[in-house]
Amino acid sequence: MSRGLGKMQRMLLGLIREFGEPMTFDQMRLAMGLTDKLEAWPSLKRSMHRALHSMVVSGELIALGDGGRADPYRYFFHPVILYLMKDQALQEAFDADPGAKEAVRRNTAKLAKALGRMSSDTTEGPKG
Repeated sequence: MSRGLGKMQRMLLGLIREFGEPMTFDQMRLAMGLTDKLEAWPSLKRSMHRALHSMVVSGELIALGDGGRADPYRYFFHPVILYLMKDQALQEAFDADPGAKEAVRRNTAKLAKALGRMSSDTTEGPKG
């Protein structure tokens, strides 16, 4: 059972909020003062990736971009979270990102697909 956000997750959320716009993994790494490529601490790099991934899966963050070298993932608060935060500056930063609309479209399509699967599971009668 989860006990809420971990230290790494809270730190990354605070970092994104302080930065005020979508951040790549390398921007986060540099903002934390980790100037080397994390070869010395592979477990720290793994922990950061794991924390980001879990927050994207849980819906706290949204990954903007395609994830390649030309367009690396940029992490930012999910639009629903932004609405609940009522922070106009963060909302404007999200809207200004070129990949925001595409990321929201992908996220909405994924949600619609999951809801479609759930509704088809409940409309079937009892098996037996």
